[in-house]
Amino acid sequence: MSAVEPLQRAVYDLLADPDGPTASVGCAVYDEVPEGAALPYVVLGEFDELRDDAHRELGALVTITVHVWSRYRGYRETARCLDAVQTTLHRARPEVDGFRDVSIVHDSNAFQRDPDPELRHGIGRFTARLTEGEPTTPEVS
Repeated sequence: MSAVEPLQRAVYDLLADPDGPTASVGCAVYDEVPEGAALPYVVLGEFDELRDDAHRELGALVTITVHVWSRYRGYRETARCLDAVQTTLHRARPEVDGFRDVSIVHDSNAFQRDPDPELRHGIGRFTARLTEGEPTTPEVS
């Protein structure tokens, strides 16, 4: 079972929380950016999946790439949005359909000038580790 679609949904839900860090810095979150969307915004990017099986368990390592776009002169706004993404995702343990023991860690950020001199581009990379199976709940005695 691929982890990408349910993980993407869980990551989107975390980042798009109207009370979360990305909203507090004014960054909208998109999977697909609508025509005419106001900047700055966060876009879910590439999800690269590797099998990570162990003995009797099936698992996956998924690299998550998140893009931030801004028109602010300089990188201040881009950095604030990426910081909000990092605050939300680093050490997150979201519920992901069909998986248990889900954890996400931040790997790196990069800041680039876009070929359009008006735009700034930030790229955040994260790694998610997942084990297939239903979430376990502690037994109540």
